[in-house]
Amino acid sequence: MYFIIDRKSTLWYNVATRLYHKVGENMSYNTQLYRGVIEGAILKIISTSETYGYEIYQKLKEYGFSEFAEGSLYPILLRLERNSFIVANKKRSPLGPERKYYNLTLKGQDLLSEFEKQWDTVVLNMKKVWKDTRV
Repeated sequence: MYFIIDRKSTLWYNVATRLYHKVGENMSYNTQLYRGVIEGAILKIISTSETYGYEIYQKLKEYGFSEFAEGSLYPILLRLERNSFIVANKKRSPLGPERKYYNLTLKGQDLLSEFEKQWDTVVLNMKKVWKDTRV
C-alpha cells in the first residue's frame, strides 16, 4: 500500500534531507528544518485516521522519509501529546501488548492548518526564487 500526503511534502522532505546530509557546518539549522517537516507530516498522517506509532513510522517510510529513524518518532509524539496537539488512548492490540493510538485534537487541527498555509507560502516563494534566479 502506498500513501501520499501530497507531492509538496515529498519534495520538501527531499530538499531538507539533502541539506541535512550535505551542508556540514549548518547542521543545526537544517536539523530544525527537517524536524518541522517531519512534525507536519506526522500531524497530517494522524489527521487521516486514528493510528499508532509504528504505523505512523511505516507510513513515513512509504512516503519516502527513508532517513527517519523509528526512535526519533516517539519523542516527537510525546512532545505533540504534552502540548495537546494530539491525544493518545491505549487499546488492545491483536498481536500483543496494548498500543497507544493517536488522534488529532482541535488544537492539533489548527496547528496542521497553519502548517499547511505556511508550507504553501514557502513553496510558492521558493518557486519564485528559483524562477527569477535561473541563468
